Parts: sequence; C-alpha cells; structure tokens
Amino acid sequence: MPAYGHGQVFSYPDMPYLNWKYCFDSSNDFSEEYKTTRISNTERFTEAFKEIKKHLKTFLEKNPEYKDDTVAEVNENKFFSNLVLKEKTDDRIQNWKKFMINEELFEENDEFLDYDEHRWLEEAFQYFIPEDFDDRIVKEIYLEEDFLDSNWYKYYQGTQWYKKLFFESVLDNDLVIPNDYVDITEIIREEK
Repeated sequence: MPAYGHGQVFSYPDMPYLNWKYCFDSSNDFSEEYKTTRISNTERFTEAFKEIKKHLKTFLEKNPEYKDDTVAEVNENKFFSNLVLKEKTDDRIQNWKKFMINEELFEENDEFLDYDEHRWLEEAFQYFIPEDFDDRIVKEIYLEEDFLDSNWYKYYQGTQWYKKLFFESVLDNDLVIPNDYVDITEIIREEK
C-alpha cells in the first residue's frame, strides 16, 4: 500500500483520545532506517480545532453575510473535554448529544441529533434500497427531481474537487501514486 493517508496505522489517528506510537522507515531509499514516533491525538485534535476556529473566524470577519448571530458561543473547554473523552462509541455519541443540547446548538427533539447514514442517498435517489447501494455499483438508478441540489451530489462534487486538487499537488511534487480507478494525473496534465 502506498504510504499516503493513514492506512498503515489503521484508525488510530481518528480517535481523539488516543495516545499511540508507530515505527516507520525514515530513509529516502527504503534502507529501513526505522524511527519510532509517539502521537498524542488529544494534542493534535485540540490544535486542529483551534486552527479551524481561527480560520472560520477570519472567514466570517471577511464574509459577514454568512455569520449567524443566533448561534450561541460554544464553551471551548467543554467542547475539548467532550472531544477527547475516552468512552465507548455509544457513550461518546450520547455525550455529544447532551453537549449540543446544553450548548443550545440543537433542541432535544431535533432530527439531526440521530445520525442516519442513508439520509442523503434517500433524498437523492428514487426507490433507494440500502443493500443495492452497499455494493457500490447500482444499475437502473433513478434520480430525484432535485438531485443536483441534493447534499449527496454536493458531497460528490466536493470529493471530486478535492481528489483533483490532491493529485495536482502530487504531480507538482513529483510524486507518483497508483490510481487504477481513473488516471486523473493524465486528465490534469491534459488540462494544464
């Protein structure tokens, strides 16, 4: 597996409360000069969210038309303590729900408090059958009338934009990443 993303370290980087370590070949010629790195996801997540907040604040200052003054200011300490809480997944979910209700981000009966992994697909496609979509290849699909305005389609557009940006960066840095699905590097080269 090419060493991009975090496939080699499983889902460890996704768990905000986890402290972990891994060994990697730090050489440029695959000569197995192994180093061990220790990672504190708590520190990483906290710093990442502080940076996100800073960027969002700058964006809203420059684009006040997107600011919603009805949204309450979130208690940052409570947010971070929930973020890095080490509990089972169901308990973490319940803690987030309580936090969002207590911070007046959602009301107790808000439909968005319960995650529905099929919601966007159900809104975008007619006759949605989860088992068919789980195979990732669906034949004879019918789009809803407002498909082009659906969250699923917007998400798809975003992932395509990001994928193109990622592979442009790969090319600009003289890297090669195997991509059997679509040779996007050729498409990018043609566009340049």
